[in-house]
Amino acid sequence: MQYDVFICHASEDKKEFVKPLADVLVAQNLKVWYDEFELTLGDSLREKIDYGLANSTYGVVVLSEAFFAKKWTKEELDGLVARQTSEGKKVILPVWHKVGYEDVKKFSPILAGKLAAKSEDGLEAVVAQVIAVVKAEPPKQSRSVFQTGDKESLRGTCLELIRNGDLIGWRDLVDKRTNEIIDKLLAWKQTGEKALSQLQHGLLPNWQPWKDSVLEAVKISIPGLIPVLTAIRAGKENYWRESTSFLLRLVLLYRDMGGGITHVLRIGDTILYIAGSIGMALAARTKQLNFVELWAGLTVPEIEGYGETIWCQTHEINYWQTGVTGHNDDPYGFVIGILELDDIEPFFNNGQIFKQFLFSGNLLHSMVEFKHKASQADYEEKLKHQFWSPNVMPIWCLMEPDDFRKETWRIFGSSTAVINFAYPGIISEDKFWPLWQAWKKRCVQFMSDGGRYHRHLHNIYSLNLPGEPPIQT
Repeated sequence: MQYDVFICHASEDKKEFVKPLADVLVAQNLKVWYDEFELTLGDSLREKIDYGLANSTYGVVVLSEAFFAKKWTKEELDGLVARQTSEGKKVILPVWHKVGYEDVKKFSPILAGKLAAKSEDGLEAVVAQVIAVVKAEPPKQSRSVFQTGDKESLRGTCLELIRNGDLIGWRDLVDKRTNEIIDKLLAWKQTGEKALSQLQHGLLPNWQPWKDSVLEAVKISIPGLIPVLTAIRAGKENYWRESTSFLLRLVLLYRDMGGGITHVLRIGDTILYIAGSIGMALAARTKQLNFVELWAGLTVPEIEGYGETIWCQTHEINYWQTGVTGHNDDPYGFVIGILELDDIEPFFNNGQIFKQFLFSGNLLHSMVEFKHKASQADYEEKLKHQFWSPNVMPIWCLMEPDDFRKETWRIFGSSTAVINFAYPGIISEDKFWPLWQAWKKRCVQFMSDGGRYHRHLHNIYSLNLPGEPPIQT
């Protein structure tokens, strides 16, 4: 097909929603038939539209009150329906714009029964759902639009609960998924123990069986993470708070595991590290920095006698576990692999974008830890201590300077915004930067200890936030 999508819409919706939608889809490298892109002076309107309808893989149909009132849009829709019927596969991707179920049902009961994207969830959410369909592998059997599997269905269910303001239903869903996941992880224990027993003692260990078993545990846990990510994407703090009961339950998983091998007993920590990395990345992507602060400041139950802490100060859930690290040049290799296997992709679109925001999310998380540390009276003295280390592994120190500069300007845009996030209302710029640069030095040095990332030591001088002055040597 010449085009990925044909956009069927009413002209009244063009300025507010349809034109921005078309522009973003094009920016995401989709081939889009949209009248403003395709029609020029003197063209035959009917001929051009017929050509677009016939040569587009999917038709994005923007349903609205204006759409329902027009004859022309109905004819375009009829053309897409005819194709869907004759080809026996999904063609129509409905998007509801300022209309509800009853409105769509009056127009077309069949369309009302299809899972649809909704403009009220935001342009980015609509684009993500369209891309998820366009770039997905062809399904083995016919399914509802925007529904590519159980996890996609769960995401749709989460969005519907949010739209309906059904916080009780949300709690029930989170509780049900949490209980199911915990039961499955307890059953997984034997799989993990078997994988670790295959390590070759006295030789370089073969960690692949363990990596495979960890991936299985993560896949088991993804349905618990979908509500957390959906709440961030929708910008709903109250729904996010309710969904974190799943995360906190994982903190206590080791108590239910009983005795055994530490790596297996602490699988909940590994899942939490991955969940935190993905969640912070999504918050960074959408520039919803409030979710970074909420997540980093989430109260974590007592872990083996260490007392109650907050997320960014809990070492166990902010470091990767032995055997599941990426290659030295790709510290997020294992996490990025999850994007392809576990349906996290609709939140990020592709692996390269995902990796970019994993680094960004880690930086924001580290900045929240800095805020908590720098407020302590002995902060600078602790930074000089040889054995002091950050609780959040500062993987951001490995970023390329150009990538760091572009991304921090995208997120903050000014030194004022940096300080408002990292140390709001407490300190002036001339006092803030020395505190931050002392933190940066320690983080870069920590990542370089042992020689693994020694080549990144120069990043002390090159990873500069917006407005940051040259570091004093």
